[in-house]
Amino acid sequence: MKKYLILALMLSAFVLACGEGGYPDFMKDDGSDEATTEEMEMALDDKEYDKIISKFEGSEAGLNNRQKYLLQCAYMGKAGFDPLANLDQLLDDSDVDPMSALLGSQEMTKADAAANSGLYGDAAAIHLDHNPDMDEDIMLAGSIASALRMVTGFSAIGSCSTIDFNNKDAIKNCLPSSTAGIDSAMIAMINESLTIMRELADPSNTNTDGKVKEKINEILAQIDGGGGSAEQNVLDYLNTEVFN
Repeated sequence: MKKYLILALMLSAFVLACGEGGYPDFMKDDGSDEATTEEMEMALDDKEYDKIISKFEGSEAGLNNRQKYLLQCAYMGKAGFDPLANLDQLLDDSDVDPMSALLGSQEMTKADAAANSGLYGDAAAIHLDHNPDMDEDIMLAGSIASALRMVTGFSAIGSCSTIDFNNKDAIKNCLPSSTAGIDSAMIAMINESLTIMRELADPSNTNTDGKVKEKINEILAQIDGGGGSAEQNVLDYLNTEVFN
C-alpha cells in the first residue's frame, strides 16, 4: 500500500513498546529496578512525560530495554505523539488519517516543529540492546521517531509559519523543495535511519520477516533511485509518495 508506506512500516513498533503490560520477556526487569520502572509506567499512563525524562535522561547506558522504551515514549509524548492513544486509534480505525494519528492532530509553528523534531531525535537516538528474541516490530521502534523527526524537521525549514499536521495536503505545501536549510545533525540522522532500514532488509538478517524486508526494499529502491543526496532523495520521496 503506497499511502504513507515509509511510516506504515514503523507503526507497530510502539504497540508492544508503550502499551501497558505489553513487554516481551527479554524486556522484563531483573527485579532490582522494578519499583522505579512501574512508577514510570504509571507516569506514562498519566502523560507525565517530564517526570520520566527527569528520571531517566542522561543515564541511558545504565537503563534496561524496558526503561529505554519508556524514555522513548516520554520524548515522543512531549513532542505531541501520544503513544498510548494514537497508535491504538490508527490500528483500530482504517479510515483515520495516518499522519494525523502520528503527529497528534495538531498545528505547530515552525519553532514548535523544530523543537519537536529535536525531541523525536532524542527518542530515535536511544538504542536498545539487541536480543536474539527481538522481533522485527521491536527492531523498528526507533525508526518511527526518526520518521517523525524527518517530517517535523523538514517542515521547520519550509515556507509556512504554521503547519497543520491534521492535513496531509497542508503538510505537503509546507515541505521545502530542497534540503539547503538542513543541519548536519539531521543529515546524519537521515543516513542512520537509512542504514537501519538496510540492516533490517539484509538477506542475512533472520530476525526480520520476509514481507517486512520486501516492503523496506521497495522504499529503499525509490529513495536510492533519486538523483541527489540521501537527504534530498528522502525529501523527494516524502513529496511524491508519502504526501502525494
